[in-house]
Amino acid sequence: MNIIYFILGTIILSLFVGSITFFIIEATNTKNNKDKPVIGGCSTTEYGCCPNGTTASNKSGTNCFIGGCSTTEYGCCPDGKTAKNKDGTNC
Repeated sequence: MNIIYFILGTIILSLFVGSITFFIIEATNTKNNKDKPVIGGCSTTEYGCCPNGTTASNKSGTNCFIGGCSTTEYGCCPDGKTAKNKDGTNC
């Protein structure tokens, strides 16, 4: 009977130590990951980003909305917010 208690005690102790070790490692990894740069962003888009730093630019940058409709290549859609493409099919 003592051997059964010994085995059960060893299993429980191993689970306890393993759990504590896991949480310590996870806490350390989470802390260290805050200092690493975010993967993605403007440098990973095909044509970079618009000047606002968040919108992915198309090849010619015509989807970048800077300073109102007068500054887009084809003006704006009727909603006054979306930059219109050449034939206006994106409105």
